[in-house]
Amino acid sequence: MSAYVVEKKLIDAVLTYGLHQREFGPLAWYWPPANHPAAYERGIAIPEASVIIAQEIRATLTEETVARVGQVLWDENVKSVNYRYDEYRPAESYHYKPFPVSLTPANVLGLINCLSYQSCEHPEWEDSEAYAILQSIKAAAIDALPGYSWEMPTGSR
Repeated sequence: MSAYVVEKKLIDAVLTYGLHQREFGPLAWYWPPANHPAAYERGIAIPEASVIIAQEIRATLTEETVARVGQVLWDENVKSVNYRYDEYRPAESYHYKPFPVSLTPANVLGLINCLSYQSCEHPEWEDSEAYAILQSIKAAAIDALPGYSWEMPTGSR
């Protein structure tokens, strides 16, 4: 499999879309993942520790965080290419620039797949914050697809 560093405007496009998906508030992900043993207690629906841990590790995509989030995505893509080709090229600084074109959910899903494919070459990819960020934006895009619903169609048995 080959890998390349994507154009910064691809990241701008994904983040611009994510910033505008605010039906339930800003897009969020949990970082670092909650692996704390107190987060889960048998027989208790939502232990108090889970709520506290979730509040501490919840990250969001906002105008204030978009540059940092973009840098995370950019760094992960460069890390992947470096790993694939045994290089040590540092990532440049990322500066967010709003993408000027309105994107459909299908457009964004394609861009996310491209960025994921170019960023997955190293073994820590699925444990990375970049992966968690893209999963959050991907879920929002899927929810926004025309005709997509969690409800059973009427008339079904």
